[in-house]
Amino acid sequence: MSAEIWTITPERLELHRLWNLTDGREGERLVVPRGADLRGSDLHSANLHGADLRFANLRGSDLRGSDLHFADLRGSDLRGSDLRSANLHGADLRFADLRGSDLRGSDLRSANLHGADLRGADLRGSDLHGSDLHGADLRGADLHGADLHDGKLFRISPRIALEFAHDWQLVIYNSDNGLLVHCGCRKFPSPEAARGHWNKHENQQRRDVVIPALDALLSIAKAQGWDTTPRLSGNVATEQAT
Repeated sequence: MSAEIWTITPERLELHRLWNLTDGREGERLVVPRGADLRGSDLHSANLHGADLRFANLRGSDLRGSDLHFADLRGSDLRGSDLRSANLHGADLRFADLRGSDLRGSDLRSANLHGADLRGADLRGSDLHGSDLHGADLRGADLHGADLHDGKLFRISPRIALEFAHDWQLVIYNSDNGLLVHCGCRKFPSPEAARGHWNKHENQQRRDVVIPALDALLSIAKAQGWDTTPRLSGNVATEQAT
């Protein structure tokens, strides 16, 4: 059976706005039918604060600047959607599909992204302060400039990792001798050594991927209480035998 074709009309948005404005005394909360087909919707700057959008198909929708504060987006399909500068503060995005979505500059503070699929998502400049990313898939995601302070990420103590395409990983280990970094086939005795290596790497595309990812992992490590104080010693990389 095909998904129900449903439309978020201006009238429904107005009733929802009134519901928010009067704390539910007037108007009506926007509750989208489960699995509703809303692909390609134009919801630019829409007020969806607290809306129930569970399991909705919003693939390819324009949600730029929309207010999704405390919205329920569990299990929703947001693949390829435009969420630039959207307010997703406190939104429930558990197990949402956000592959290839544009989340640049979005407010994801305290959002629940447990188990969300963020592969290839653009999260540059987004605010993930206090968000829950346990079990989230961030392979290929761009986290450059993202604020991950106090975020709950994919920590498997004493290891934090990002996995990229072709099973290539960037991993930080919290050892008795400080933080160790494994990047692909290379091992570094400190984040500083890793950064020094990649800053000089001849492949600019690889540099532009690894260095922001390393910064993101160090932000996560700091939020988890790990000692990220730079160490002066250790500047040699080793390679694993193949």
